[in-house]
Amino acid sequence: MGMGNLISEAWQKTKDQAVPSVPRGLGLLCLIFNIILPGWGTIIASVQAGDAATGLLGVVQFLSSALLVGYIFSVWWGILIFNRSKHHEAMLLGISIYSQEP
Repeated sequence: MGMGNLISEAWQKTKDQAVPSVPRGLGLLCLIFNIILPGWGTIIASVQAGDAATGLLGVVQFLSSALLVGYIFSVWWGILIFNRSKHHEAMLLGISIYSQEP
């Protein structure tokens, strides 16, 4: 994958708030890392999911954390990762979390 494609994919993921799906425990760890060391939780999630574009977002979060906007972006992304991790097992099994069937 070329750098231009990687940047384009990272931008699209940011617009769509498309975070990788990780197990719940790792999701909590990623949130904590993104609060303490901005971007590192995103990088950890990207490695676990094998997603280079998300890894690039983690690097951007880390490098821009000196600016308040980078830190806020990192914490928000950590919250999104954690929220998605709550449904990780259901997604792996192909079960809809919105189903009303018993």
